[in-house]
Amino acid sequence: MTQKTGFMILNPGTLATPLNFRAWLRSALVQYDKEQGQLGVVALLFVSTHYVSAIGRKKLEKMLHGAVQKYKWLKVIELMETPKALSDDEAEVFVEELLASMSKGDSDVAGIYLGYERAQEQEPGKGTSESQETPVCIINRIKESDLPAVTAVHSNYAEGDWSVVGEIDNRQALSHPLKTLEEAMQYGRDFFGVKRYMEPLGDA
Repeated sequence: MTQKTGFMILNPGTLATPLNFRAWLRSALVQYDKEQGQLGVVALLFVSTHYVSAIGRKKLEKMLHGAVQKYKWLKVIELMETPKALSDDEAEVFVEELLASMSKGDSDVAGIYLGYERAQEQEPGKGTSESQETPVCIINRIKESDLPAVTAVHSNYAEGDWSVVGEIDNRQALSHPLKTLEEAMQYGRDFFGVKRYMEPLGDA
């Protein structure tokens, strides 16, 4: 498990079998609670597709929901389903590579939406514009060229899905696949505090 204020990676790997995952998760969260005590933590759980199948998807999702309800400092546990088990370092590299892939200068920015923390009426001065702010998240509609990067983190991504990438305590986090732009925008509001969106090219 990698720990950092406001953000954590949960990676059972070879430490916990599907049979004892519940106990491992409880122990990991109790340890984090003792050492950190930070509210609003977003956890990313990296598990392989085989691991998910061994537990059962609905059962696993119920466990994660129960953990969020029990530990009030947890904002959400995102299920990061991968083709194979990863080391902590590999999990971090996959997220970094995803961000790099989506930030290439030759990418199609017409379908990318940027989310900002302030609504237009909250701007501190008349001269302030989106270009003077740092967006807190990026919404992208997945193209075929994006699939190698996103499926390395969430294996169930498909072309045409929407993704949300945002920064949590200087670390990048990727949403699960979202089927509509509206769902993606709501995700940005819920988890990254977005107040407004701007589309760089084309109609907003």
